[in-house]
Amino acid sequence: MSSVEEDSVVWPPKAGEAVRARPEAPANLLDEALQLLEKSEKPVVITGTGVFWSDAIDETREWVEESGIPFFTTPQGRGVIAEDHRYFYPHARSNAFKEADLVLIVGTRMNYVTSFVKPPQFNGAARLIRIDIDPEEIADSPRLHVGIVGDAKAVLRQLIEKARGRGLAKRFEPWRNYLGGIQQKKKAAQEEKLATSQEPIHPLRLCKEISEFLDRDAILCVDGRDILNFGRQTIQTFVARHRLNSGTLGTMGVGLPFGVGAKVAKPGTQVVVLHGDGSFGLNAMELDTAARHRSASSPSSASTADGQRTRRRKSPAATSATRVSTRWRNHSAVTANTSSTRKISGRHWNAPPQRRQRESRQS
Repeated sequence: MSSVEEDSVVWPPKAGEAVRARPEAPANLLDEALQLLEKSEKPVVITGTGVFWSDAIDETREWVEESGIPFFTTPQGRGVIAEDHRYFYPHARSNAFKEADLVLIVGTRMNYVTSFVKPPQFNGAARLIRIDIDPEEIADSPRLHVGIVGDAKAVLRQLIEKARGRGLAKRFEPWRNYLGGIQQKKKAAQEEKLATSQEPIHPLRLCKEISEFLDRDAILCVDGRDILNFGRQTIQTFVARHRLNSGTLGTMGVGLPFGVGAKVAKPGTQVVVLHGDGSFGLNAMELDTAARHRSASSPSSASTADGQRTRRRKSPAATSATRVSTRWRNHSAVTANTSSTRKISGRHWNAPPQRRQRESRQS
């Protein structure tokens, strides 16, 4: 009987194991895309969660560094490249979009999140290159100059190899310097706003305080309306998939459940949930879930915003908010021992003293 070395055996995939297809781009489309890039002077890259699903995180960073193109992401796609990267200009975002003469869109839809890549938010004369695995997304593009149906990881790797030696990064240096000047000016102006000591504190100040005690690899879950926007402006993300929010549909109330799930998935990682008061109220009871499953042992702060903290350091802004312990409590005992609450005619009143006295006399 003949024998073979075990290492030489090619085993078939296990039952139920996903086999990922990674379609590449045709050579002619890659050439067309690079020709447009070589003619442009002010390109930008916009990426979304498609690069996460494709595991194209390394390729996205390599492409940006090889091409020297300023990059921006959708809210859900933040962290694909660390946001202190030298080619990231968040404070110059609106200027970059309005003045860009070429937009490369990778792994995200052209919807309201990106203003449909239309004027007045974008330059109407800008050339569009799009990479997406879904052919329907490419076909539905309202205007497109090069559409590539392919896997983001595979196509970006092709572009990286073809771009070597073309000097794209040097070509776009004046564009980056221009955006860098805007970035510095606007960032300095924002720092003045963040340093305010006004009372009650502004949500931007709260976000600043939170950002200062976050670990670099912290998982941030932001939930709400106004606080969602304030958090986008001030709190950076440095690790892919470590920024969670309500997504395209904007469903409020997901922050705390997201935070509980994130802590279960990564118990050794700092998890912070930043809520507005309204969104916190939608699912505040999930603090009990967190306590029962021991998925979060740190206190939370809830007022204008809520933060689930995993450090003991107390910031001035966070300490002015209401403390909510995640330890299990006997809630009936808490109610009974609360001096400001009395049971009157079968109802619990949490009211000013004069009103409580009046209600007591009437009962």
